[in-house]
Amino acid sequence: MNYDYAQKILKKYNQEKEKGVKNFRKNVQKYQVGKKYLLNQEQLKKLSKELESKPKDGGIWTGLKVARWIEKETGREKIWNQRGWDYLKKHNYSWQSPGPKHRKGDKKTQEEFKINLPIKVKELKKNLQVPKVEVWFFDEHRVGLKPILRKVWSKKGERPIGIVQHRYEWLYVYGFVNPKTGETFWYLIPRVNTLWLNKVYKQFAIDVGISEEKKVLLIEDNAASA
Repeated sequence: MNYDYAQKILKKYNQEKEKGVKNFRKNVQKYQVGKKYLLNQEQLKKLSKELESKPKDGGIWTGLKVARWIEKETGREKIWNQRGWDYLKKHNYSWQSPGPKHRKGDKKTQEEFKINLPIKVKELKKNLQVPKVEVWFFDEHRVGLKPILRKVWSKKGERPIGIVQHRYEWLYVYGFVNPKTGETFWYLIPRVNTLWLNKVYKQFAIDVGISEEKKVLLIEDNAASA
């Protein structure tokens, strides 16, 4: 045994007798770890409710805005922006890229379409009296510059939506996709009008193999058609 260590034990024994040399390793001592939380439980619930709605400026929540909210709520003079990020994470938010959604999108109409499409396919197959009806989707895309969607804070499991309206020039891509099989056809076209759309339809009918035994239900947006 180390001499200095033995001397300490002897000193404790002389001062406190048997109690001084008792083994306290199994006794768990509680220590205060870290600094006091910025927000109490009531304030955390209040912040959670605030995050469910848009901030007062009408934009989106960021670490900076949460830090300013904490300053106002607690009366503290300065809260670092990083603390705002910490509390966003504490409320199950993460840094994500928004999924683009057109400003004219109607969720109710989309849900009705999903319900009615299988019914429409069955009716078409019965009316045409053909053994096979494939469902294809079509849309055109103008090639050019696109808005840049940067990452924002959003609750985990809920992808944020960025409202956009694309504007392009020069070249157009006509695309057809069969969602059931993943099969696709692509056509590069110089412009969008009824003449070129009819040419694409005719070529698609040849490529997909439309015949007396096989028909196609083509789903497209409200673009002008022949």
